[in-house]
Amino acid sequence: MPRSTVWDHFTKFKTDNGDTKGKCNYCNKEFCCDPKRNGTTALRNHMNICKKHPHAIETRQALLDLQPNSNNVEGEVGTLTTWKYDENAIREALVSMIIIDELTFKFVEGEGFRKFMRAICPKFKIPSRWTISRDCYLVYVEERSKLKSYLKRNCQRVSLTTDTWTSLQRINYMCITAHFIDNDWKLHKKIINFCPITSHKGDAIGRAIETCLLEWGLDKIFTITVDNASSNDIAISYLKKKLANWGVTVSNSDYLHMRCMAHIVNLVVMDGLKDVAESVLKVRNAVRYIRSSPARLKKFKECVEYEKIDGKSSLCLDVSTRWNSTYLMLNIAQKYERAFERYESQEPMFRLELGENGVPDFHDWSSLTPRIVEALICAQDWTRSSNCPINVEEDLEELEKFEEGLLRWWQLRTLCCKILTETCSMSLRKPPLPRILLDNVSCMRNAQQILRHVNVSIHDGGALVLTGSNGSGKTTFLRMLAGFSKPSAGQILWNGHDVTESGVFHQYKLHLNWLSLKDAIKEKFTVLDNVQWFEILEGKQGNSLPALELMGLGRLAKEKARMLSMGQRKRLQLARLVAIDRPIWLLDEPSVALDDEGVKLLECIIAEHRKKGGIVFVATHLPIEIEDAMYLRLPPRFPRRMTLVDMLDRADIS
Repeated sequence: MPRSTVWDHFTKFKTDNGDTKGKCNYCNKEFCCDPKRNGTTALRNHMNICKKHPHAIETRQALLDLQPNSNNVEGEVGTLTTWKYDENAIREALVSMIIIDELTFKFVEGEGFRKFMRAICPKFKIPSRWTISRDCYLVYVEERSKLKSYLKRNCQRVSLTTDTWTSLQRINYMCITAHFIDNDWKLHKKIINFCPITSHKGDAIGRAIETCLLEWGLDKIFTITVDNASSNDIAISYLKKKLANWGVTVSNSDYLHMRCMAHIVNLVVMDGLKDVAESVLKVRNAVRYIRSSPARLKKFKECVEYEKIDGKSSLCLDVSTRWNSTYLMLNIAQKYERAFERYESQEPMFRLELGENGVPDFHDWSSLTPRIVEALICAQDWTRSSNCPINVEEDLEELEKFEEGLLRWWQLRTLCCKILTETCSMSLRKPPLPRILLDNVSCMRNAQQILRHVNVSIHDGGALVLTGSNGSGKTTFLRMLAGFSKPSAGQILWNGHDVTESGVFHQYKLHLNWLSLKDAIKEKFTVLDNVQWFEILEGKQGNSLPALELMGLGRLAKEKARMLSMGQRKRLQLARLVAIDRPIWLLDEPSVALDDEGVKLLECIIAEHRKKGGIVFVATHLPIEIEDAMYLRLPPRFPRRMTLVDMLDRADIS
């Protein structure tokens, strides 16, 4: 005989007198339940009226429940609703949770979930994972039927996007997404197919899309967006023929094929990063070295504070296959360029571990910032904006506002041009400001005064020659002009702006061309490649070979740079200087290792650069003829000790 269901809610026990009774598990009331005299009728009646028993709500009034608002704003009152035990509603909510939260079907068989359900609703019978999978499929079938009927009744045109890929199990998959606008002018996107395909060939993709359209009853297709793979061109050609046979084409399907802009941006960015791969690798290795130890990171932060760089962002290491993470790394690292320079001088292991040519130098930072980083910023901003939700009605309003603003701008165009012309005329009547001005500049290093109260003004076409003994501060002077070091007092102004300001410095260094004793020549490259590398980063072309011919290296253009002598390496530096052709030249000992002919070539290119309005700063202890140049002799840093010859020359020594 089967056991009565009332014992799921009562506990049987015997009294001291030997009577059999049942105790309610919810309200603890006791009832006689002897099987011969009483039975279980009283227990069943109580189970239906017990106020603490969840089953009692089915025969009583619904319970009031205050549901919070979906936005969870504090202070707002929720919605008052009624609640009744409904096993079907609970099961539907469970299926919805599985789908929305992307849980596995096995989740319902977990001990934690079962314990939770026993606590909140012990009467609910938890389904198995097989039952849940069937329920999820039924929900899919129902929603698919609703969407299919909606698309058939309400939508005029549907745009499709599709993509294919291969899983780790070497299975080819394709996903098709439909984009459409409803009657309220809201843009929607729905995945209408996710299926395996035989291959990535164009015919297979075209047939899979055709099968999907036939299953959904879709024929009014507006556009199909795919990436730039050649197989997609074949697939689109296949679909154009099918749509033409169906008689539903728009403009003869001339605009059916849309190329994915995100894929194009990704290809452009990855191709652009190849040109600066070596510089990016140097920055990546430098960031990895600093982040590998808390002590190194602490020391780097001290360098940031010493250089007075205003930045709270921490160095981040990129993932080499993800260009957006490379953008984040470069965008942060370029703000701490001077800190990297100081860290290199204070941490000897930095250069030792990264190698002589592994530390980012001036040319690396110049190639990475600003062109590459600014391009990555544009790509990053575009990808972020493309992920924003679209409201067609709001976008049309924005277009109307833009049209009104454009019309107003056109009406005021004549007046603006007139005001601009008058302003320019007034500015031309004023005396020109010096291009570069050193205002009472002083510099100290290691508690020693190197430069004291230097005042220099340079106009376009000007030249300044720095002379002095070794250690007098010539290179330090050029480093301050390049922005690598800050003056301890005074200002260095470019077009009236302090070059130490971050916004000004990024623009100022685009006008600098630095020639130092470190030639930064890639020995594995050819002589021509060493010039073209920097020319391409500058966005120019066609100047490399003429510059090499000018410096007498034309016959060595195809030779490896490691075969050059010291004098030829210096000529290669000067050829790179001429090819890039930036307005301001900073030349540190440019005539070292040059023969007489090389010195004359140096004087010639300096004269030609000045004729075009360029500015030249030269630090040298060798004679160079520069017409109409200003000369600044720096005093020796340490007083020279008296030698034996000086003592013999003194009049008081016989």
